[in-house]
Amino acid sequence: MRARSASAAFTLIELLVAFAILALLAAMAVPALRAAFQRADRTVCLSNLRQLGQAFSEYTSDYGHYPAAELEVLDAAGRTIERQRWYHLLGPYLDTGPRAWSSGQGRVRIDPATQIADGVVLPAEDDREQDAFSEVLRCPAVKHWEIGRNGAYGYNHQYLGDARVTGTNAEGAAIRRYYPIAPSAIADRTRTIVLADSAGTGTAAYRPAAHPSTNALGNHAFTIDPPRLPPREATPGAGMTRWGSDAEVAGIGSPLVPSLPHARHQGGCCVLFADGRVDWLAHAVLIGDDALWNGTGVAASD
Repeated sequence: MRARSASAAFTLIELLVAFAILALLAAMAVPALRAAFQRADRTVCLSNLRQLGQAFSEYTSDYGHYPAAELEVLDAAGRTIERQRWYHLLGPYLDTGPRAWSSGQGRVRIDPATQIADGVVLPAEDDREQDAFSEVLRCPAVKHWEIGRNGAYGYNHQYLGDARVTGTNAEGAAIRRYYPIAPSAIADRTRTIVLADSAGTGTAAYRPAAHPSTNALGNHAFTIDPPRLPPREATPGAGMTRWGSDAEVAGIGSPLVPSLPHARHQGGCCVLFADGRVDWLAHAVLIGDDALWNGTGVAASD
C-alpha cells in the first residue's frame, strides 16, 4: 500500500476544524474592530467640538456675549422670513460662505421700498443646501443626520442663548428669556457645557427637519437641555413654568419636551465646555443633575 502523499487534500474534519478556528478568530476580532472605529469616531467628534469652541471664542470676543440659539428675522410686515441659529451665527468663524449664515441661505429677497420679503422660509425648508456648511458640524457617529435644526450637536441654550421672546419693554424692544449672556456671567467656565452630542426630543428612527416628529431622534437636536429644566416666565405676569427645546408658544403643544444628550460614543457624549476644553463624559454624569449646565458648577435646588 502506498503512503499518503504530502500534497493530499485535507479531510472534511480538517476543513471543518480550520473553518471553526477562522470563525472564532473573526468573532474575537469584530468587537475589537468595532471598538476601534468607535474610538476613531469619538476622536473626530472631539476635534469637531474643539474647532467649534474656537469659533465660539471668536464670536464672544467680537460681540461680548454668546450667540442666540435662534433669532427670528422679521420683515417690515412682521412676518418671520427666516431664522438665524447658533450654527448660522458661527458660520463666518468656520470659513463658510454667506449661504451658511442664515436658514434662508440667500433665497429670501427684501423689497427695498417696502422692506417686505418676497417669500418666507418655512421651518421644513431650512438649510436645504447642506454643502454650504462646515463639516465640523457633522458628528461621524451619525453622518446621515442633517446639519441644521435636526443636527448632531446641541447648544446649551437654556443658560447661554434662549432668545425666545416673552414680551416687549416700555421702549418696545423684545424681552428675551435668557439672552444675551456674557462670558463673564458664567461663574465656572470649566464646568459649564456649551455643546454636547444631542439626541433631540425622541427615541424613534431619525427624521430630517423636513419631516419633523417630536418622537424621532434628532428632532430639534440643535439645542440641548439640562436634566432639570430651569423655571422661565412664558409671558410677563403669567407665572413661572419650565420649557423644553421643542416648545415656543404657551398653550401650544407640551412645554416639557426636552432635547436630551445622546450616548452615541461608547455610552457617553462628547462635550465642549465654556473654557474651550473638550471631553468625553458618561451619559449618567450628564443627566445626573444640572451642575454642568447652569454656569455655576453646582446643582440648583429649585
